[in-house]
Amino acid sequence: MGGAIAAVLAHQLPSAPRSLTLLNSAGIPERPDSEPQARVENHADDLLIPRDWKGVYRMFNSVSDGKATISGLAMAGLLGPDLLQRTPALRHIFRDMAADGLAPVRYLGPSTPPLQVQWGDRDRITPTRCVDWFAGATPKAEVHVFRGVGHLPMLENPNRSARVLRDFISRHGH
Repeated sequence: MGGAIAAVLAHQLPSAPRSLTLLNSAGIPERPDSEPQARVENHADDLLIPRDWKGVYRMFNSVSDGKATISGLAMAGLLGPDLLQRTPALRHIFRDMAADGLAPVRYLGPSTPPLQVQWGDRDRITPTRCVDWFAGATPKAEVHVFRGVGHLPMLENPNRSARVLRDFISRHGH
């Protein structure tokens, strides 16, 4: 949920950030001609907000390509206790986002700070076709689609994700 929140906050902060990076962001329509006020049906909360350890395991092993991985198992073990403890807060955040599912669309455009987008071509949460929206709305955005990567490029291909981010930040100030 971080990308959608970052997109909105970037335009609500008193001072705009020097740049903005979104990784497989929620709130981006699957079609470039989507209306920003359209109601978005999203059932990802069942996957993204686990109720128990089985849900934690499913979450970290489903968000990429759907297969269990060593990193998915490690992330489940490391982040599971915190996720389970914060379930009520996560549900609240998710409900707010679902009520205005395309909010980032209203904030991303010509006045957006330099924008980088990273996306995995095997994302099962936010489809890769969402990146098509950026071409018309934010034509100067740097869009990187990583082959063989799911919803978490920073975990599934951390070296490439970090390199692309580092290069972007070096061009747009610290």
